Amino acid sequence: MRKTVSFTMYKLNMAEIRIIYQIDNAAFDETPLPETKRILNEITEAMSNGSQGGLIQDINGNGIGAWVIEGGDETYPCVKCGKDATEDYLVPEVGMTCDGCMTDADLEAWHAHNKLHNPESYDEEEPWTGDAYNPSEDEEFGFGRNDGPRDDN
Repeated sequence: MRKTVSFTMYKLNMAEIRIIYQIDNAAFDETPLPETKRILNEITEAMSNGSQGGLIQDINGNGIGAWVIEGGDETYPCVKCGKDATEDYLVPEVGMTCDGCMTDADLEAWHAHNKLHNPESYDEEEPWTGDAYNPSEDEEFGFGRNDGPRDDN
């Protein structure tokens, strides 16, 4: 007999998260709880990185199901002021936070979390190796390397 887990995880302003996966394999032999926790943690992590859905694999790499966020017009209010924070920050242990309410501690927590999951966006900058002087930029701002008198007539 085939066993399937299916439920709605939680609602987000009229959207829903649908998760369905099968539990009739070795990863679920003793009890489905440990593997279900692991799967839900992976889904939560994917959501925090902006994913709207994906395939589910068990601990052994077998494809067993899928999840999706449905109702794509969600908005996420700032947990501090209630304004729309959909395009702002999901701060760990805080929630969605808009630019106006973001504290230094919030930003530090957000960067620490983001660096763990998006390390390529935190690669070290290449060292500066040359002269960045661009005379056309200097002239545009009214100064340059010429220290001589200037006729502005």
